[in-house]
Amino acid sequence: MFYALPVISKGWYLCEILVNGVVYTANKFGVGDVFIIAEQSNAQGVKDEQYKLPAGSGIPEWVVGASEDKTCTKKLPESFTNMFPLNTADDAKRHGPLGPTGNSIWAYGVLGKLISDANGGMPVAFFNAATGGSSVTEWKQGADGVEAKHPYTGAQVCLGHNGGSVIPKDYYGQPYTALKTALNYYGSLYGVRAVLWHQGEADADANVDPVYKASSAADYQAKLQAVIAKSRSDFAAPNLTWYICKATISKFGPINATIRTGQGNTPTGSTVLPGAETDYVSGSAGATTVSDGGDEYRKDSTHFYEGTGQIKGLTWLAGKWAATIGALSNPVAASYVPLLMYSKNNDWRTLTAPSGGVQYHWNPSHINNPGVAGGTTSVFTTDKNWLFGIRCYMKDAIGNWHVSPTISVGQYSNQRKGMNISDAKESEQPGFELNAYPNPFTKKLHRYIRCCR
Repeated sequence: MFYALPVISKGWYLCEILVNGVVYTANKFGVGDVFIIAEQSNAQGVKDEQYKLPAGSGIPEWVVGASEDKTCTKKLPESFTNMFPLNTADDAKRHGPLGPTGNSIWAYGVLGKLISDANGGMPVAFFNAATGGSSVTEWKQGADGVEAKHPYTGAQVCLGHNGGSVIPKDYYGQPYTALKTALNYYGSLYGVRAVLWHQGEADADANVDPVYKASSAADYQAKLQAVIAKSRSDFAAPNLTWYICKATISKFGPINATIRTGQGNTPTGSTVLPGAETDYVSGSAGATTVSDGGDEYRKDSTHFYEGTGQIKGLTWLAGKWAATIGALSNPVAASYVPLLMYSKNNDWRTLTAPSGGVQYHWNPSHINNPGVAGGTTSVFTTDKNWLFGIRCYMKDAIGNWHVSPTISVGQYSNQRKGMNISDAKESEQPGFELNAYPNPFTKKLHRYIRCCR
């Protein structure tokens, strides 16, 4: 068994594993920043293949997201197999899910390029946990784990989604659940630079029953601060950065000064910061993003749109976010990767994960599939072949997930191999190498290899 524990500067890399000078496997990986998106449909994106999105040309391949839909579920992501570059020309993916609950790539390919360019070509990942039409009250109730009624249906959010349960309690925690899952899984595995919050349209809508929305600027501020505090507690990251937009315009009403005041008062220091101002074209006064003289920022007076005229609403939105984010600081680092120990007793192999977890799930595919028999503790013993690999998913006491490397276990008479290499003799030591090619960076790479026989 071989472990590589590199210390690598930010950049986009090609990692090759060589056996006796021949490439055995190769993968690209990035060291950069991760953003998690939260709130309404102008953050979630529009699920419509006819909806015009920014072109992917010019967006580097190291701006990525996850193509998976976990809307209204408590399932964990399957990010290892579903990551994709946001410059894709595949229209189904461009207008498809941006996990865990996003509806399209929206403005995030362009935003990722702007952030990457401003930071020397750094890779950027986005994970979208927004919920269309949601109010700040709904998010506060979800964070509290109680009933959260959607302002436009009057029913528990997610109730009966895609033919699912019609029991309200089955969805308690939504819409906050998606944010919590994104933090506990993506955030733990990859780290988090910031949460991007774009919400306010539902609370500003005069047609929404007051019981479903913030009653004052102070009420909006208090509820959003409670959601921020809960996210930090659930992720065990007291300095998790949040950016708070000013956003109130929709087809149901003009700018709402009360909600904007609540949004503006929420940022209180270096880790809760002002986000993009999306009600006004420039600054906090003057022309709005609806009163545009005929050219379109928004397709339907609500959702930003990559219009056919000079105004490109989604590109504009990305630029507003990028200008706000500016110099990045205070990231939450990725957590540890469980290193598995290996032992052999005759034909039985034992894999041992670190102790201290509250849940273990050994699986050859992904976390939402049934685990293998006997794979619910830190120790997994088998006499079977796992030639395509098996990994351990480990949940810690906080609720954060840690995922081990995939380990290929090959069972052969009188021999054990850390990797499945045919026709090798027990006494042979394959010549393993690890090459990493930085692109676009040429930085230091420290390599530490541990070999267990």
